[in-house]
Amino acid sequence: MSDKLSFRVLGFITTPKRAKKALTLFEEEKLPIQYVINASGTASSETLDILGLGSPDRSLIISVLTKNLSDKMIRKVHNELKFNVPGNGIGFTVPLKGANNIIIKKFEELDSNEEENPIRKGDTVSEIKRVIIAAIVNQGYSEEVMNAATEAGATGGTVIHGRQAGNKEISALWGVGIHEEKDVVMIIADAESKVSIMQAICRDCGINSEAKGVVLSIPLETVVGLNTPL
Repeated sequence: MSDKLSFRVLGFITTPKRAKKALTLFEEEKLPIQYVINASGTASSETLDILGLGSPDRSLIISVLTKNLSDKMIRKVHNELKFNVPGNGIGFTVPLKGANNIIIKKFEELDSNEEENPIRKGDTVSEIKRVIIAAIVNQGYSEEVMNAATEAGATGGTVIHGRQAGNKEISALWGVGIHEEKDVVMIIADAESKVSIMQAICRDCGINSEAKGVVLSIPLETVVGLNTPL
């Protein structure tokens, strides 16, 4: 059975308060959460006030589940936390091609009790309509990233503060070891806008700029919370 299991990275970006509720939903289903990361939104305080969204603080929840279980949880979180309301949150899944045997065995029993998702059958990824664009830049340059991305059509993003790991001498040789502290700017965008947004970020915040930015994109399989039907 294990060779038939398909895994997904399931992610949610939402407010800290709703993130706690999402964790409760996972606990009710006895499912694991691998990571909960504190982050921040990129909207200005004036925009937040206008939209009535309050604090820009965000939490990023990441879990690895089977396809059936990730489909179930993205629907459950979407419905119970009202992700159909703008500002409440975004959920997404990313196909994962491999998994540790221990993880596979752990999920076999759980997955066998789940009915196949009636909305999306099979195990192939449908035509990619949205992507995550991730820009890794020196800390303090997230605003410059968003300014460039917005000019190219992006509507918002989430900033995660991180720290570069690795050999400093090798990093310096490649020109990416000036600052250890890093900002990761995550932007969910339409696939057709991907190239223009990435080019704009590279132009203003690329590896040859003070931001020392590296930009990549990840195709998304399912997205909820962006005024899209589930």
